[in-house]
Amino acid sequence: MKEMYSVEFATKYDDMIKVRHWSGPDIVFGLMYEFINPEETLLDLGIGTGAGSLLFHRAGLRISGTDGAEEMLRVCESKGFASDLRLHDLQISPFPYQDSSFHHIVSLGVFDHFRDLETIFGEVRRIIMKGGMFGFTVQDREEEMETEYLRISGDMKITLCRHSETYMKKLFEDNSLTLKKSVEFAWRGERVKAYIVENSMGTVK
Repeated sequence: MKEMYSVEFATKYDDMIKVRHWSGPDIVFGLMYEFINPEETLLDLGIGTGAGSLLFHRAGLRISGTDGAEEMLRVCESKGFASDLRLHDLQISPFPYQDSSFHHIVSLGVFDHFRDLETIFGEVRRIIMKGGMFGFTVQDREEEMETEYLRISGDMKITLCRHSETYMKKLFEDNSLTLKKSVEFAWRGERVKAYIVENSMGTVK
């Protein structure tokens, strides 16, 4: 997946998602708004250029982020709102953060690139504080659909993944995450689901 993120792609990414009307950041922020407070910390997993956490910054949260694409992180850094950006592949655990490091976590438009989410959810449970909210999006999969499918975008062929509600509920149960809100919306011909879950384990700081 890293080969997608050239310097040209990274610099044009914000314009691209605007043209394609990517509403995930607005939806997740709206769902999480009642649970957040100024000066709390938020980690954006797969922060990219920062589109998923900019609204949280404007609401007064302190933003950190990690991403596997150095070019995307450079664009995000140039915006000046994230206090800590780290290059890291989300398929590799542990993530470079201590236990119970963040009040909240978000990950938007990222899980479409992962067939298995167990490692990511295990790390979320470890690094989010007790009572913290995790907001994310997935492409929704009906039970009869294949998990993986191919999308052609310009000259690129990208393998993407859908995740069923049954699979998500199992991840929540296995990681002591309580579903607070969810909403379905359409994007580029796919059904996308935004989830907000609360961590009921860990430490309160």
